[in-house]
Order: sequence, then structure tokens, then C-alpha cells
Amino acid sequence: MIDAVAIVPDSGAIPGSTAEATPSHEETCLSERLSDVWYSVEGTGDTLVASTREDDMAPDTLFEVMEAVGESCQSLLCVASNDDGCGLGSWVSWLASAETTYFVRVARYSSTAVGHFQLTVTTK
Repeated sequence: MIDAVAIVPDSGAIPGSTAEATPSHEETCLSERLSDVWYSVEGTGDTLVASTREDDMAPDTLFEVMEAVGESCQSLLCVASNDDGCGLGSWVSWLASAETTYFVRVARYSSTAVGHFQLTVTTK
């Protein structure tokens, strides 16, 4: 399964970095094998919005949200994806069913898109 950092909606910005990103072996929404870092969030029954803050030093990121499905949650179903939704930063929104685990993939757009970002997940 995915090695993901658990986050809680509305808990503020989470610092992250694409410097530690590694190529994913998971099937993804965009079917691209880009270096990435993963986060997990439990659905609340509300619409959730995930974004990376855009600033001059933030790397070009790509976002994907996937739902764990199947008897043992070993499969991933694409829920939403975005590239450059906010400058070079990315954002996605989705209706997050309560008691459902979602995985947020933050990927480097290219091998040179290395740097620090701020990830936020908020309820809408």
C-alpha cells in the first residue's frame, strides 16, 4: 500500500518537499510515472479542497486524489486531478464521503521541479 503522511482537514499548512519524491509504482489518474509524495486524509462528508500555495520558490506540482477501494483497500480509484490550477501550484476539490480514506498525490511536473511547498486541505 501507499506510504502516506496522514493529514487532518482544516489543520493549517503542511510543509512538504518534492526533493524527497520518488517515482510512484501506483496507477494514477494521469498515468504518469512522476516522482511524488503522498498524503492521506479521511473523508468528512463535506467537499474538501487541497492545494499547494503558490509563491516564487514553490515547485511546479501536479495533484491527484484517489480513493482506496476494494475489500482490503488495495486498489485506487481516481477522484480528481489538476495541473497548474493556481499558477504553477495545483488544487483539487472533491466530495469526500465520511469514513473513506483518500490519498493525495503531490507530484513533480518534471525532474527539475524540486523544492518546498505548503499543502493545505480545507473544508468548503
